[in-house]
Amino acid sequence: IRSTKYKLYSDLDKYIPELRKMHEDRMDTSTEFDNVLEDIREYKDSKNEKYVSLNEAVRKKEKEEEDNKRFERENERRKSKGLKLLEKGETPTNKDKNSDPYLEETGHILADLIKLSVG
Repeated sequence: IRSTKYKLYSDLDKYIPELRKMHEDRMDTSTEFDNVLEDIREYKDSKNEKYVSLNEAVRKKEKEEEDNKRFERENERRKSKGLKLLEKGETPTNKDKNSDPYLEETGHILADLIKLSVG
């Protein structure tokens, strides 16, 4: 595939170090990204497990623990965004689930770039 011609409108290299620092500062305080990183670690751990319990009581307990963890995370997220907390057994509506931490962080980075470039 041949490369296409394009016009470089701005050199962002001078902004990258500051943008990276601002991004990392947000990541250090973000519970949403802490949860994502924890999920990745848990996935890697579970992927390496060689067995799964066939005991129904053990499996139910594991599922209940996972459900409780998801419920607590959702309420943490809702609390940080000023939304109504869920009651036990209540599920969030689709409207409430439209939170995308990656998209939100992308918006923050873009806003940071605008601030840095405008002054």
